[in-house]
Amino acid sequence: MFETLDAKPFNPNVSLELGYMMALGKSTLLLKERNLPSMPADLTHRLYKEFDLLHVQETVEKQIAQWIEVDRAGER
Repeated sequence: MFETLDAKPFNPNVSLELGYMMALGKSTLLLKERNLPSMPADLTHRLYKEFDLLHVQETVEKQIAQWIEVDRAGER
């Protein structure tokens, strides 16, 4: 999850974990907080879903459900 909650533009743990999942060929859902200006440069080519930090529960659940039902449906 890429967000600006702690005011740091780069979270190396998230990047490391994402890289590990990608190397294993795992499906990943990238979530970007809607107020974050952009994704890190090496991820701008990947699809991501936006969420609202002020409405985390609703927006994240909606994006996960859509990812499972629609986006991953083509992988099966």
